[in-house]
Amino acid sequence: MSLTFDQAGLRLGEAQILSDISLTLADGEQAALIGPSGAGKSSLLLLANTVYHPSQGAVSVLGRDPWQCSRRELQRLQADIGTVYQAAPLPARQRVVNAVAAGRLGRQGTLASLLALLRPNDAAGISRTLQRVDLADKLWARCDQLSGGQRQRVGIARVLYQAPRLLLADEPVSALDPRLAEETVKRLVDDARTRRATLLMSLHSVDLALAYFPRIIGLRGGRIAFDLPRAEVNAELIEALYAGETLAEDGSGPTEVEAGFPRGVRC
Repeated sequence: MSLTFDQAGLRLGEAQILSDISLTLADGEQAALIGPSGAGKSSLLLLANTVYHPSQGAVSVLGRDPWQCSRRELQRLQADIGTVYQAAPLPARQRVVNAVAAGRLGRQGTLASLLALLRPNDAAGISRTLQRVDLADKLWARCDQLSGGQRQRVGIARVLYQAPRLLLADEPVSALDPRLAEETVKRLVDDARTRRATLLMSLHSVDLALAYFPRIIGLRGGRIAFDLPRAEVNAELIEALYAGETLAEDGSGPTEVEAGFPRGVRC
């Protein structure tokens, strides 16, 4: 199994963020996480990519317990986990070619990594990856010269270039217009299917989740509200999941950032 949560919980300070999370993603499976702001989607993904340690229960990633790994074993494990964040963590003065090349640094030695940061040795391959997100002309641009949507697509290109076994995406299209958003979700799903990688993506757009994912996981109040095949997710379930929230006409949920979560985490 690529990802297993066994009654996992997460407590940050005085706040219980996640409770009794139990789910399993098989190798090569694709699933969408949906739910209102503050439901715990981002925190669940941060548990999956080993940024957070579960406060209760257990989390297994690619068949390993990350918190029982040695430092070197954890580094190797993390090299097989790719994460697309809502705001790509790109240094302002870094060039796009270096930002994308960083996707493979975890598989290289220290010296090779330093050399790759100074002068990437696969500019052609990186350019082809940028072409997949319509940014081939930005290969040598600095990240601080990009728009928010372009920066988000650079973050996506980095993960595509990394080609991880487990791909986690946290609202990867929040800064994109509807056409680019749909194309990007489709591209990530197609990439995972082609490589038989596992994909777990959080989305505010219910329409995109239902259009491209065979499995839908609804999260509310830090707990799983439902975990169902797409065909069994109906309007009543969606309405109950977002009770008290106002959905946009395209089926997306609220987009405002929830205040009060540690380290700027948006759930």
